Amino acid sequence: MKAVAYYRSSTEIQVNSIDMQQYMAFESSIHHVIPIEEEYVDKAVSARKTTIVQRAGLKKLLQDIRNDKVSTLFVFKRDRLARKAIEYLEIYELLKEKNVQVIFTAENEIPIYYTPVGELFEYIMAGMVQREGEQIIERIRARTKANFLNGKYIGTLPFGYSYNSASKKITRDEEKLSIVKTIYERFNDGHSTGEVAKELNENNLLRDGKLWTSQSVRSVLTNPLYMGLRVMNYEDEMLQKRVDHLAVINEEDWEKAQYQLELVQQAKNRTPSPKVFFPLESLLFCGECHEEAKRQEQSLPLQPLVGKAKNARYICKKHNAIKLEKADIEQQMLDRCYDFFGELLSSHLQDLFVRFEKSNRTALEDQLRGIENKLSETRRHLITRTEKWFCEKDPSKKESLEQALVNGYDKFAEQKRLKERVQFCIGELEEIRNKIKQQDEHFASKENIQELDEKVVKELFSDVIHQVMVYPLYIEIRFKHPFLQIKEAIVSP
Repeated sequence: MKAVAYYRSSTEIQVNSIDMQQYMAFESSIHHVIPIEEEYVDKAVSARKTTIVQRAGLKKLLQDIRNDKVSTLFVFKRDRLARKAIEYLEIYELLKEKNVQVIFTAENEIPIYYTPVGELFEYIMAGMVQREGEQIIERIRARTKANFLNGKYIGTLPFGYSYNSASKKITRDEEKLSIVKTIYERFNDGHSTGEVAKELNENNLLRDGKLWTSQSVRSVLTNPLYMGLRVMNYEDEMLQKRVDHLAVINEEDWEKAQYQLELVQQAKNRTPSPKVFFPLESLLFCGECHEEAKRQEQSLPLQPLVGKAKNARYICKKHNAIKLEKADIEQQMLDRCYDFFGELLSSHLQDLFVRFEKSNRTALEDQLRGIENKLSETRRHLITRTEKWFCEKDPSKKESLEQALVNGYDKFAEQKRLKERVQFCIGELEEIRNKIKQQDEHFASKENIQELDEKVVKELFSDVIHQVMVYPLYIEIRFKHPFLQIKEAIVSP
């Protein structure tokens, strides 16, 4: 079991508070002589808007507690765990069931007690945490609404408007707003946003010194302030305020522009023609110049198919003689792969892999045990040095011990990363076994191959074929032996 820490910040604005919580947890871990072995973080996540399962850091923490992996939890305050009373009590019950030691790093936070009186206190605290959160939100919501409706909340103003701090009012820039009017006129006359942007740039009617783009023109066309309506979407509630003195166009022109934009969007959302898949891409090479063969999709509009039919080929752009019909070469490769894998199966492929797997797994597991022993030793050194740091009074010696602690933590982290890499390599052995089994199923019969999905075919080609060299009169297929590219474990001396 391990000591861990949990940090949460509510918004992007408060994201730096993660650093503060992390510092407080580190200080507390030194004070209690308990090294923190893992940290769980939820950045810019509201405990009021999201549930426990939607907070990745907290979800993983609670799962580890359920699996008896956590003995001590460092956290700043109760409200970092949850703002909703029912969620906080659910967490408290789990902590109590698993007897997790909770250490609050905030100085004024009352400790958790797993006693009848302590449980009663936690119920009271849960209600207070939720109520405090609700009151904060209500005050913010009410103030934001009032400021918006009273014209005090300005926010970001679109092109053509600015805020006069002296008069505390939004002012118009008539020269810029004449450009806005031109945008609506040209767009409503049937020009696209790209065409409008090009025309403005050619006439040197720039956007605060910048060139117009299709997107910037669209942002003008979708901002209702230009028709005298300020809007703000706050907490899924749409707030509106009429400001007719700021209008540039009338509602009729606005509605027409929105209708035109909707038509453009509908055209973009039409289902595109199916993409032609090239499973031999990056495997075919020209035998003359040794460069990769490129895909070619020629449109054949006379064929009675939906959209444009594709005459798909693999070609060399330097040598016209190298042209392969997509369907023909792919079928030929499937046939050759079937024959090749059949020969491998008949040459005791499974027995060969079993011998390979056994020797490599033994070496990797030996490495893993060695790393775990080093981890335990490093952890003991860290605890000892932490105790010395806490008791040391001499400033220079304390500073030296502190540097040793930092180096020790870095060493511990590197050993953990090495352990994960070895575990990954052990997992790869199982993945190779599964891949051989999967290919065995694919190559059981030619009928099976014909029914494979194109993406499966591409993966199959990548596993079996190393390279196909294409010459004007013949092709040369270079297969992979299944074990030529397998990672061998390094046996430590």
